[in-house]
Amino acid sequence: MSDGFLGDFIRANQERDLGVYGVHVYREGIPPIERRVRSDDRVNLYSVAKTFTSVALGLAEAEGRLTLDDRLLDHFPELRATAADGVEDITLRHLVTMTSGTSHEWFADVRINAADLLDEIVAAPLAAAPGTRFAYTGSGPYAIGRVIARATGADVHSYLLPRLFTPLDLHNPAWHTCPRGFTFAESDLFLRTHELARFAQLLLQDGQWAPTCGPPSR
Repeated sequence: MSDGFLGDFIRANQERDLGVYGVHVYREGIPPIERRVRSDDRVNLYSVAKTFTSVALGLAEAEGRLTLDDRLLDHFPELRATAADGVEDITLRHLVTMTSGTSHEWFADVRINAADLLDEIVAAPLAAAPGTRFAYTGSGPYAIGRVIARATGADVHSYLLPRLFTPLDLHNPAWHTCPRGFTFAESDLFLRTHELARFAQLLLQDGQWAPTCGPPSR
């Protein structure tokens, strides 16, 4: 990728007000390229947070604390009495792929009125059998966060701190929580663009961390 191409992109962003914060390009064996458009402040990643939650779920499985085929209610047997019909068949795999079939719709910018959001999610009637329909909602990632907390004894943020954030030098990012103190999991994680780029590089390297060659060019 040439500097000329990046220059054209930055000019297009200015002319069209695209809202770009910065550009980070990582290529194997080549120094990374970084271009700033605005100050690199930590901002809400919104739904990108779901990817961090998914990684936490994979790490917990790798540690033998749970499996993707665990049923949600296996981790919360106390909710069986109030769960809607069919919820007993929802697995963590359904939750992470948003195919749980739930009719519950929630995102982190929506006020939580229930005493416990997880209770509300479990009690919501199913709109489809688990595994048969995709429906985009933050309810599943939030439920996954609660399972991770139950299985590991740490909320998603605390669980990822020594396993992901600290090794990537992300310096304890803020992640908002629900009224009960559990990480929102589906949104409201705050990072700088260069910090997010490090996470993306980790995923491109199949979870093996090795910084790219040399400092970023400017």
